[in-house]
Amino acid sequence: MFKYLSILGFGKSAISTINYFLVNYPLTKIRVSELKTRDKFNATEIAALESCGLEFEFGKQTKDFITWNGARELFIMVSPGIPPTVPVMDIVRGSGASFGTDLDLLLMISSARKIAITGTNGKTTTTALVAHILGTEGLGNIGKPFLDVTQIAKQDIVVLEISSFQL
Repeated sequence: MFKYLSILGFGKSAISTINYFLVNYPLTKIRVSELKTRDKFNATEIAALESCGLEFEFGKQTKDFITWNGARELFIMVSPGIPPTVPVMDIVRGSGASFGTDLDLLLMISSARKIAITGTNGKTTTTALVAHILGTEGLGNIGKPFLDVTQIAKQDIVVLEISSFQL
């Protein structure tokens, strides 16, 4: 996969991505860059992740930290709540690294079959119904982050609720 992973933002999607990588890609080095200050988050959770080798940058988002000083084999995961117009996205786009959201990561790392549901009304209901019929869970905007699974087998079917922007 990737040797380095930088995650912008420390919300639900970031935490599920971290957990997925710790289980499935334990050799990937992970950094989290978050604009909010450290005191806004659970200190015990941060300490536990730091003990797993994660590095955090709170209260700022700097180029050298995010890009691992220009490292190769880097993917920058941009949390879904970060607009493409904020200054940190200039760093991301100028880095030369691959970047995207947790949905992009899921599409890259999983060879499972995928059903993506989008639309104006009824996405959540339709996603839940299709997932129920297939005996699986709905992921994505239905409330469960895309990588909030331990493993996804090739024979699995993943049901994804996505926005038209993600499509």
